[in-house]
Amino acid sequence: MMKKPIIMKASTDQTLAGISHSESLSRLERFGHNELSSDRPRGLGRIIIGAIKEPMVLLLIGIGIIYIILGEAAEIYSLLAFLLLILAITIYQENKTEKTLSALKKLSSPRAVVIREGKQMRIPGREIVPGDIVILNEGDRVPADIELLKGGPISIDESIITGESFSVEKSPLTLPNLVLSGTLVLRGQALGKVLRTGMNTELGKIGSSLYSVKDEGTTLQKKTRRIVNKLTVLVAALTIFIILYYWYSTSDLLDGILMGLTLAMALLPNELPAVLLIFLAAGAWRISKRNVLTRKVPSIEALGSISYLCVDKTGTLTQNKMVLKKLWNGKEQINLNDQSQTLPESFHEIMEFGILATPIDPFDPMEKAIKETGIHLLEQTEHLHPDWKISREYQISDKLLAVSYAWKRKTQNNYVIGAKGAVEAIIDLCHLPPERARIIEDEMITLASMGLRVLGVASSSSPTLPEKQHDFNFEFLGLIGFEDPVRDDAKSSVEECQGAGIKVLMITGDHPATAKSIAKQIDLQNHDKVLTGSEIEQMNDQELLQKLKEVQVFCRMKPLDKLRIVTLLKSSGEVVAMTGDGVNDAPALREAQVGIAMGKRGTDVAREASSVVILDDSFSSIVASIRIGRRIYQNLQGAFTYLLAIHIPITVLSIVPVLLNLPIILLPVHIAFLHLVIEPASTTLYEALPGTSDLMKKHPRSTKSAMLSRSELLESLSSGLVLSIAVIGIYLFSLKNGLGPSDARGITFTTLTISNLFLIYIRIGKVTVGECAKHFTIIMAGSFALLALVLYTPFFRSLFRFNFLHFHDLVPCLIASFIAGLGIFVTRSIFRLNSTKF
Repeated sequence: MMKKPIIMKASTDQTLAGISHSESLSRLERFGHNELSSDRPRGLGRIIIGAIKEPMVLLLIGIGIIYIILGEAAEIYSLLAFLLLILAITIYQENKTEKTLSALKKLSSPRAVVIREGKQMRIPGREIVPGDIVILNEGDRVPADIELLKGGPISIDESIITGESFSVEKSPLTLPNLVLSGTLVLRGQALGKVLRTGMNTELGKIGSSLYSVKDEGTTLQKKTRRIVNKLTVLVAALTIFIILYYWYSTSDLLDGILMGLTLAMALLPNELPAVLLIFLAAGAWRISKRNVLTRKVPSIEALGSISYLCVDKTGTLTQNKMVLKKLWNGKEQINLNDQSQTLPESFHEIMEFGILATPIDPFDPMEKAIKETGIHLLEQTEHLHPDWKISREYQISDKLLAVSYAWKRKTQNNYVIGAKGAVEAIIDLCHLPPERARIIEDEMITLASMGLRVLGVASSSSPTLPEKQHDFNFEFLGLIGFEDPVRDDAKSSVEECQGAGIKVLMITGDHPATAKSIAKQIDLQNHDKVLTGSEIEQMNDQELLQKLKEVQVFCRMKPLDKLRIVTLLKSSGEVVAMTGDGVNDAPALREAQVGIAMGKRGTDVAREASSVVILDDSFSSIVASIRIGRRIYQNLQGAFTYLLAIHIPITVLSIVPVLLNLPIILLPVHIAFLHLVIEPASTTLYEALPGTSDLMKKHPRSTKSAMLSRSELLESLSSGLVLSIAVIGIYLFSLKNGLGPSDARGITFTTLTISNLFLIYIRIGKVTVGECAKHFTIIMAGSFALLALVLYTPFFRSLFRFNFLHFHDLVPCLIASFIAGLGIFVTRSIFRLNSTKF
């Protein structure tokens, strides 16, 4: 268990009494909260303005204005209903996402102990202001940039700022005496004064440089934008043509404008943005149930396109905890696998001094493992010394990566010293000859090749306590190997990714031997090939790009190396996902199409730079998100092909009567009605479809591939053509048999509505179980209910300009719809081709 913080007593020194409560409020108003600014916050106003700028929304507004001029206000309500629905969905999802992010940010924000008006109090870190006196204890996350004034020395983990894995010692008496926001106190306690908060801290400065980078948008967004832009130009040209043609034929300009705008409604893919929005929003909700927070909703689509997945080793592939696994006493090695095993006497001394080289109540994971395992193994022996007291601590430094503790025994005057640290540092402390040092280094490499992190242990005794560790006469005792166990789901998750054609790159700062061992345990392809950061620095971009196709294990990596890898892969057309948790990871997270931040151990800057946040830091959650992303894209393709197919007969029914000088079939109100069926089918129904069984067995699609393949496009066009023949055929048949325009319009519209249901059923297949079946049943029942409402309710029948349809009028509708469905089934079977690419 983590120990309770040891709170230092407030000093009677007035300079350390802290600011007053009123002064803290004044400074909070002046400097703002001690937190990182949100990246491009989206408010209600921006969401609404963004929706109104869409071409199809402007078109709906234009049609509404025409109807208001004509005095037919009823139609305007039908046409604008879906605009309000889309806005409501957008606002709900965006607010939900922002609230979740805000909640996560507050949870991750550190709390702090401050002295105000001479009294200690614990406050949220976001309420700290410059001038506050803060007490730092072991295990605390430093809440701001703080100048040390008293206490110490303290050991600080600055890896999230510098990327260095070794801690540094800070003290009020040595320079620099500044501890930075976001760093971690590993050992010791001190008292300091806040100099900078929020975006003014070093952490904030690194984060603020990221916000100037513009998001490029996902591949799907770009493709959809291109489709909409091209069709908008086509629609504008055809609309102008129809307006002018109708005006020339009938001399009625206002009706010509309505006919042109009706055609624009039929042609313009106004459902595409709604489909894309709802699919991505629903996807964000689905992956949230897998402990994945979507920070940028469009990234859901990019998740399904990933071709390279760059992951950290520690905490993502491994459990981020230390287990004492092996001991080496200079002659022989022992495994510590069984908690009930008895430790041989020859290993007692290395375990004893491993404990003596550890503080009484450690915070560091490796020190906790030494203490807990050592006490268990040495129980009932004379090698545990609970009555000894620490007289002095010699802390780790950049020059000597080792720590020593001097203990005082009650019955003797001399001191007993235990030392542990990096193997090369312990060899240096013991002043070993080269031959002996080489043997120890070889054993260290052997242990590292097993995936272990290795520390050396030494002992000494002295009647006095010198100033430096080097002044003791240390004796080398042996090596301790720690294992960060591989996550239970890591191997299966890597296997699933590789089976899906996704190349997994493991990027770590560990020793090459350790990295290779972990890669082998998780069955990473090419795990025997390794590249180090220093080797990468010697390569040009072309050489490195070639190596990225062959090597999947990268060790001793620096932040700039990660960024370079992401940039090169992107430039070669790959879709890259990058995981990270520290400030130094932020540039690579921002550069990747999918930046994945860790929720448990990650920093705010990493989250701000990322697209998604993994709340449980689990690799399997990332893979589940990729699977959902692929399913979304697959269902989007189905929805788009459906929309293309159903828009063809609607367009034909809008153009043909005008060109042939026949009675008009479709008015804006009819198309608005069809949206009541088309939009739910293309959004909720298609979104709920389960992914195919081979979803994670296909290779990632190319970023250059079209949204719809040639076979899908031909299938959609042929289905639309079959429907067009059916509805135009029934319309001409009705007119030829002497029916009036209102009767022919009602029969044709009914045929189109029922044929659309056949199209939906044939395209999604037989749906009998699960949530999808519920949606399908609702759409079918709702469509028939709405159709009955407009056919047999006087108000709506008048609004739609129908006559009452008898049973014998419906028989041709059913026959034509059935024939259309049969034709769709045949053409779908012809053009549907299996693909090896997702």
